[in-house]
Amino acid sequence: MTRLRRLVLGLLAGAALPAVEARVADLRLLVEARPTALTFAWSDAQGGRSGDDSFARAGALGAGIRWGWGAAGRPHLLLAGLDLQAIDERSSTLHHQGALARIEAGYGCALADAWTFALLPGLAAGPTRLALSQGGGIDLSGRAWEPSLRAGVRWTPAEHLALGLEGGWLWSRESLDGGGASLDLRRSGGTVALSLAWVLDASPRRIE
Repeated sequence: MTRLRRLVLGLLAGAALPAVEARVADLRLLVEARPTALTFAWSDAQGGRSGDDSFARAGALGAGIRWGWGAAGRPHLLLAGLDLQAIDERSSTLHHQGALARIEAGYGCALADAWTFALLPGLAAGPTRLALSQGGGIDLSGRAWEPSLRAGVRWTPAEHLALGLEGGWLWSRESLDGGGASLDLRRSGGTVALSLAWVLDASPRRIE
């Protein structure tokens, strides 16, 4: 096959494919369900103990920005984002709260004109508090670290509106102390998040 023939066939094949391009420039609100099961290690003046426990419910509300970079007419994107999350997790004897900042960076791909896929590793950190009502009550404070991996789809039903559904997995490590006691919490488990976003810039990229 001559070089000219290969070139012509390549141009025809490229013309047969739709030029799907995603614009991700989102100001997002999100709600997330978090894993409830955990393991703990407790230490105080009377000694220490460890075991398993769980929250009856665990969730987070957040807001942030997510941005994508890609070439004009190409479906592939480099994605990055920053979220601020307020965590609230409860059981009959525990009330756990936190304020986490999460950074993320990963891959995005336009599946169709209104649909985009995203795969994003992330890392969250921030201060947390735990109120224990058992045994007279005690308050502990500390800091959490949470690596995570999330995948999801984003749907844009209107030019400046985007809805998202994501599922993933997080690994959490938390150290707290107060009232002469220290507590180490660890957990891992699945997450599910819904998001609503305002798309700041929905215009197609300019071909340079």
